[in-house]
Amino acid sequence: MKCMLEDLDRLMGQHGLEAIVVHGESTFHNPEFYFVTRAHLARGGVYLKKRGESPILIVNGVDLGSARRGVVERVYTYGERGFDKIMSSHGVDGLPIVFSKLLRGEGVSGRIGFYGMVEANLNMYIVDKLRKMGYAVDSAYSPVLKEAMATKSEREVEALTRVGRRCEEVVEHLYSLLQRCTVTRGKVMFQGNPVTVGLLKTSVNSFFAEKGLVPDEGYILSTGVKSSDPHYTGGEEDLIKAGKPILLDVYPRGPGNLYFDVTRTFVVGKASRRVKDMYNAVVEAFKASMDIIREDLEAAEAMNTACDVFERRGYRTLRSHPNPENGFIHSLGHGVGWSLSDKPTLSLFSRDRLRTGNVVTVEPGLYDRKVGGVRLEDVIAVRGKGILKLSGLDVPFEV
Repeated sequence: MKCMLEDLDRLMGQHGLEAIVVHGESTFHNPEFYFVTRAHLARGGVYLKKRGESPILIVNGVDLGSARRGVVERVYTYGERGFDKIMSSHGVDGLPIVFSKLLRGEGVSGRIGFYGMVEANLNMYIVDKLRKMGYAVDSAYSPVLKEAMATKSEREVEALTRVGRRCEEVVEHLYSLLQRCTVTRGKVMFQGNPVTVGLLKTSVNSFFAEKGLVPDEGYILSTGVKSSDPHYTGGEEDLIKAGKPILLDVYPRGPGNLYFDVTRTFVVGKASRRVKDMYNAVVEAFKASMDIIREDLEAAEAMNTACDVFERRGYRTLRSHPNPENGFIHSLGHGVGWSLSDKPTLSLFSRDRLRTGNVVTVEPGLYDRKVGGVRLEDVIAVRGKGILKLSGLDVPFEV
């Protein structure tokens, strides 16, 4: 916890904040709240940190044990601080009073940053009331927690690598299923029955559970021309056909509440010349992007490198055509770990600059509405003049 606190203090100072408040109804699907507490709080709570001092966490009594297993040392229940009586008397109107008492008790009088996933109207109501009480709640975009979450410690990188290996095992599981299939007159069969996306997903779903992975934002298993939609998750009745691309993109939550993201593309049998050319182009863009990534690189340059490869090979990109229906139609990658949208972003218009400790996906892809989609994705950590690969499963394209 010490290093994280030091980082928060530095960032708060840079953004001119005396304190930050993080709250929510739960830490689930609330990455900022979980990041500062490292505790599973089903009933949520309020976290307050004053710059240069240790944080305080207020929780529901039922979550007290979980909160104490987290990283915040000063943990209290609403009842211990008398906040339950305020809420009982005032309902939702008691929230600004609770926040005010907490801020006053910690001696906060300067600028305050507000964070956490809560209903927008509720946050606006609390902030408006606090301002009327005289508190200087920051209205500017001050991404203190986003910046803190963007850099992972060595221990966090090791934990992410372990989650990544489990994700690779999911990919290997699908590959082994496809290996056991046969092809009859262009149809992919398993034990005498046509193979569908639904059949494959039934087995993959069980394997997720076996590996302790939770795909709480779903996953992508698409095939054929429908895989030309990068985020099409796959229809249960979609048939797997020989020679057609099969795209698997898994991005589950693993132990430690950490997210990972891996994509591979397969073809049962022989790929067509068109699909094979798409795959080779993606591999070239993937390697070229990996080679350029290093500390202090402008994130947009990684995206431009991928575009260079694709455009040279005759494919459209977001750079050459602002709204292409075919070609490279999404950004190269994004931060991952505490969420699937950590900083930095590897996109054309990203203003991020890569730093040691950043963990990002690299996921070039090509899409053709008449053919389908091909995408590869791995996760890397920025390390000085190079990278550390957190994933890199080597499986054949053609099964």
